[in-house]
Formats: sequence, structure tokens, C-alpha cells
Amino acid sequence: MRRFAVATETHDGAMTTDPQPARTERCTILSFLIDSLALYAAAQYPTAESVELASLIRTRHAQQATDRNRQPAVKRCSHRAPALWRSSMNNEMKRFLHHPALALLARVALTFPFWGSGVTKILYFDSAIAEMTQFDLRPAIVFSVATIAVQLLGSILIIATRLAWLGAGALAVFTGLTVILVHHFWSLTEEPFRTIAFHTATEHVGIIGGLIAISILGARRPRPSGIRTEARYQAASTTDETPCTLH
Repeated sequence: MRRFAVATETHDGAMTTDPQPARTERCTILSFLIDSLALYAAAQYPTAESVELASLIRTRHAQQATDRNRQPAVKRCSHRAPALWRSSMNNEMKRFLHHPALALLARVALTFPFWGSGVTKILYFDSAIAEMTQFDLRPAIVFSVATIAVQLLGSILIIATRLAWLGAGALAVFTGLTVILVHHFWSLTEEPFRTIAFHTATEHVGIIGGLIAISILGARRPRPSGIRTEARYQAASTTDETPCTLH
């Protein structure tokens, strides 16, 4: 019986110091078997020593159960600091994403391929006419002027958030037509022109998706004006509301 007590005490020390999970699990199973044998022996052959040992085992089991019940509270306390850090970072990110300047920058960046192309065609109008002629779009002057008008007006509507859905829709249709008329990779057989046209067409599809997203966001909420813009920004930075600022 004394061997059981020594083994139990040794196992308790191993559980608290052994860093290997597999070894700890084996020790736990061994301790359970030893404790079960000790309790069975105390019940079958009740002596003063066996009864005292059984009492010690029951007391230790009760203490372990109490420690297990306290463990979740300690874990919650230890994770409180990371939770507060994540909450703080989340609030700061919300303030950053809700800032009106970021929304303006996003609209300018999204429409850059269009207004940048339109400005370039104005500065180098002869090259714009030559480009239309190359793709057999005639009369070239009419197509050049129409392209410049759609690119610039659509971009202005989106950036100014005035009828953004109309500007996004016009640019989306224009982008889709360029895929059909210019970047028709399915009709090309020579490489690397076919692969280049394919990648350009897929990029255009992505831009169309972004323009559709702008139309959706613009249709969900009315555009705030004047002092309401700053008030809405302040309210959004302190609440979970997510205003659609790209419209």
C-alpha cells in the first residue's frame, strides 16, 4: 500500500512539471489505475492504512476538481489583454475605413484607368485617332471623342458622388465593349498576343465588378451633404454601423 502512495505523489509532481503532453497523458492513465486499485483494496480489505490512503486519494481528487473549475476563469483573465488590444485595433481600423478622405482616394484610384486614359487622349489626340483606326473603329474622330467623353464624365460622376450609379454604369458598359471589340482573345491564334489579350480582358472584368459594387453602394444610401458628412463620420467611428462611402 505504501508503494501506491509514493507513486501517486510522484505522479502529482510529474503532472505539474512534465512539459510533454504524451507523457503527461500516460501518467494520468497510470495514476487513475493506481488510485482505482488503492480504493478497491481499501474497500475489500479495510485496514487503518488502506482507509487513510483512500481518504487521501479522495481529498486529492476533490482538490483537482476544484482546480479544474477555477482554470477557465484564469484563462479568461489571461486573454483579457489580447482581447482589449484586438478591440482597440478594430476601433482604429473602423475610424480609418470610415474616413471621408479614404473614400475619396478609393474613388480616384478606381477611376484612374478611365480619367487617365481620357486626359492622355486629349493631350495626344492624334495618337487616339490612330488607336481607333488600328482597331477599325470608324469614323475614328467620332469614336475618339465619344471615348474621351465617356471616360471623363463617368469618372467625374463617381468621384463627385453625383449620380455615381450612372457614371459607373456608363464606364462598365464601355469596359465591356472594349473586351468585345478590342481584346477579343477568343478570335486570336498567334502568341503571345492571345495571352496578353486574355489577361487584359480578365482585368477588365475585375474593373466591371468594382463599378457594379459602386452602383450597389450608391443605391443603398443617400449621399450626405454639408455638415451631415462630418457628423456621419463621427457617428460611424463610434458605432458598428458601416456607411457606404464609395457611392
